[in-house]
Amino acid sequence: MAVFALQAGAEERHCRFYPKAGLIASAYDLVGAEACKAACVATQGCAAWSYTPHNFRPDTGPGWCRLMAAVDEEVDDDRDYCGRL
Repeated sequence: MAVFALQAGAEERHCRFYPKAGLIASAYDLVGAEACKAACVATQGCAAWSYTPHNFRPDTGPGWCRLMAAVDEEVDDDRDYCGRL
């Protein structure tokens, strides 16, 4: 998955998104919310992303990045990150 510069206006906050109609893509090899956001920017049709850091190395280990075209539900979550483009 290619990672490019972020587009202006992409927000990030502590929350978790659940997709409306399934995921566009999912990856377990990205490190950090910024990398997940960049993957969304680089993926056609991606409008939102959600990232869960692994609890064994949350700052340096890979996490679970989910890319979605539409969000069905948004939940406040102190550990996860999410954003819309």
